[in-house]
Amino acid sequence: GMPYTGSGVRASAIAMHKVTTKALLAYHDIPVPPGTVVLAGRKGAGRTSPIPAGLRLPIVVQPAAEGSTIGVSIVRRRSEWGPALKRAHAYDEEAVVESYIAGREVAGAVLAGPRGPVALPTVEIVAPGGFYDYAAKYQKGRTHYLCPAPLPAAVTRRIKELAVQAYQVIGCEGAARVDFRVTPKGRPYILEVNTIPGMTETSLLPMAAAQAGLD
Repeated sequence: GMPYTGSGVRASAIAMHKVTTKALLAYHDIPVPPGTVVLAGRKGAGRTSPIPAGLRLPIVVQPAAEGSTIGVSIVRRRSEWGPALKRAHAYDEEAVVESYIAGREVAGAVLAGPRGPVALPTVEIVAPGGFYDYAAKYQKGRTHYLCPAPLPAAVTRRIKELAVQAYQVIGCEGAARVDFRVTPKGRPYILEVNTIPGMTETSLLPMAAAQAGLD
């Protein structure tokens, strides 16, 4: 019975479960990395199981319903596959396995407006070692942020369009953040949608809002 702002239960449940999010976005022709799901306890799942057909290294392995990059691994060698799967399954029965999108990490924040959702300035994340993990997210000074992201105007427009589309498809309200990887050729892929975005001094949505003149 406590009042709250932002997205409702349904949108937050969809966004928290990466498998459901990606299926819904793909249905609406919104680009997401190609991938699949590996269930814990499946015969052969683990150190000796093959990497799913159609995927080539490097790949990303992560729990289906975790946040803050918890349980996420980038697998660059076959010897890393088993441990990565085990790590993801320690947090969730479902492990999302998808192609690693080489390129830049960009966040697209969206706010509800009187005439519909509005995309805020984009933020590029430049993390140490190229991996925006838990420490890079929450330890001040480890990661550099560029806002607005130094991208070609057409790429920025496309990211903002996709962020608003994802916001609407998921059914978000209030403030939300959509995370992207952008290839060297400027093609954006959505990684996830955050219906309860961070509000710390290193968080991305407040940074984008400040750039737009909002406190």
